[in-house]
Amino acid sequence: DAASKRYYRLQQRDHNGMISGTWFAVIQPRSSEVGQVAIWPNPVTANTKIILPFRSNEPCQLELLDATGRILHNVSNSLPAQASDQIVDFVRTLPGGTYWLRTSNQATVLPVVKVSSY
Repeated sequence: DAASKRYYRLQQRDHNGMISGTWFAVIQPRSSEVGQVAIWPNPVTANTKIILPFRSNEPCQLELLDATGRILHNVSNSLPAQASDQIVDFVRTLPGGTYWLRTSNQATVLPVVKVSSY
């Protein structure tokens, strides 16, 4: 699937500042990394839903981080629906800003997702 590929333009810059090479790299994520976390609406409101690409009966872990990477809230060993509701409730108590959601289960660690609060 072309949409799941990531394209990077790479350059080699020498010590004198001259560029001596430019090439492109195409990265195809492993199938375990293709799942997506959906947050809507974002910024978070009372009606926000977080959709996790995990099985509904499979425990997962969600961590909410601030911009420095500090864990503000951790929900572990919960079912996806319960974990996402707890994160939404917690985000609504935070001051306006940008936060990051890290999600995982026993088999998969997903890319970090941006969460905004009013």
